[in-house]
Amino acid sequence: MVNVYAPQNGHEKSKLWSDLLHLKNTKLGSWFCFGDFNVVREESERKGTEFDPNTTCSFNKFIHDAELQEVVMGARNFTRINKKGTKLIKLNRFLISFEVIQTWPTLHCTALPRKFSDHCPILMESNSVDFGPVLFKFFNSWLNEDSLNRLVQSSWVCEQGCNRPDVNLCRKLKALKAKLKPWSKNLRQKSVQDSALLTKHLEELDLKAEIGVLSEADCNLRSFIVIYSFMVFLYFKD
Repeated sequence: MVNVYAPQNGHEKSKLWSDLLHLKNTKLGSWFCFGDFNVVREESERKGTEFDPNTTCSFNKFIHDAELQEVVMGARNFTRINKKGTKLIKLNRFLISFEVIQTWPTLHCTALPRKFSDHCPILMESNSVDFGPVLFKFFNSWLNEDSLNRLVQSSWVCEQGCNRPDVNLCRKLKALKAKLKPWSKNLRQKSVQDSALLTKHLEELDLKAEIGVLSEADCNLRSFIVIYSFMVFLYFKD
């Protein structure tokens, strides 16, 4: 499994392809090669940026010589977009060996909506896995909610009907947890809704940039959404 972050310089790229090819030929077995290759495979994989046929040819030759195959990516044509949405390019991809295809024939990847980075995350999957029910967690961001203070106070003053302090404490904590669950669920739902709305707007602007040119107003709106989404993420992160 090789995580790639290719250099900008064309000569250094060629050296990287040569080193990877040598590594591939000397290390037998299944191969996953993924990351930011900093090059496109064809001219249609870029928009608003200069196309370099020499680096493209060198990259495609490496893929052929290494006997690798690119995993088909869905959802998007480009994996990187600049802040204003004027330059789009596909730099990120997954390359796999024949052994991987034999083991996971349904392997595929999806370009997910980007929120904060100029690169979109890419999810590669074959089968869904059920990890069971989600455990109860307490998030630091909850401490910024005034409603949490009121909830804790109202729960804590309730009589537990026992003279033993340790038993009372246990009952108070149990009662507080019971009230926190629906409260946290509502808060999380609001966070998800806000995030989904922002992601939808960002997705619409990104797709608009793929087929046309964003206006100045669209560029400014996209910049605002990216910044605001990051603020929401910081507030609601674990």
